[in-house]
Amino acid sequence: MDAFWTILAGSLVAVSCALLGCYLVLRKMAMVGDAISHSILPGILFAFLLTDSRNSFSMLIGAGIFGVLTTFLIEFFHRKGKIWRYFYFTFCLRRYPYHCFC
Repeated sequence: MDAFWTILAGSLVAVSCALLGCYLVLRKMAMVGDAISHSILPGILFAFLLTDSRNSFSMLIGAGIFGVLTTFLIEFFHRKGKIWRYFYFTFCLRRYPYHCFC
């Protein structure tokens, strides 16, 4: 029965990621997803440092807070600063070149 729940959870994650990915590509925001995925790593780190445990729920909350914060900051700077949306991701790659897969 455990295999059923594992396959069901994997299928639901695959469907939701595929729908969200298509939406981001059509809106020309594909790199924003990469920026969010890179920004949740410090959220997991800070959640671990604050709680001093490897509890999945606290790390999920930390990752969620940093992901939402990144999304709002990217949109805020894009609307107020009239700067190209991918500039922020490029800045991340220049600062942390080990993330570059070129």
